[in-house]
Amino acid sequence: MNNKRTLWITVGLCLVGALFFMFQRGWIIVQFTFMPTFQPASSVAATKDAPYHKEARLYYWKEDKWHYETTTIVWSEHNDGQNLRQMIKQWLLLLSDEHVLPFQVGIESVALSSTGGEAYVSFNRPLFIKDWSIQYKWQILNGLFKTIRYAMPSVQTISLLVHNRPMEDDHIECTYPLPVEER
Repeated sequence: MNNKRTLWITVGLCLVGALFFMFQRGWIIVQFTFMPTFQPASSVAATKDAPYHKEARLYYWKEDKWHYETTTIVWSEHNDGQNLRQMIKQWLLLLSDEHVLPFQVGIESVALSSTGGEAYVSFNRPLFIKDWSIQYKWQILNGLFKTIRYAMPSVQTISLLVHNRPMEDDHIECTYPLPVEER
């Protein structure tokens, strides 16, 4: 009798262990329908402000004419600084892929003024090589300005920085904010 009882306990524990193993692996799904599910009110509001995908045109100058590429950017309705950072990051990647810039440039930080009209963009290195012509430098900047102007019309001026200091160039004065208007 003692052996029979030990055998039933062993078989029962093996079955419980096998069920637990299958539950852990996701082979068995247990759903309790008698327990109510609550959705907090904050999760409904969070879906309204959730990021979405927005198409943006990235402009650049190459071979004496304007080109653009349409790309999808993760866009947040209430975080224009992050939106601008994502857009400029994609623009820099495009310039690198199209061999407009012979080097990689990264973004260190992006900030917007309290009104949102002025942007401060800090790069990890200058956008230009000193030997480039003034026209070529301006065309690179015009590509950036055109990209920003069409995607974020609230940005009116941009301050170009390197390591959070004004970008230095012999031809273009970057100590003052540059207007993003059409040239």
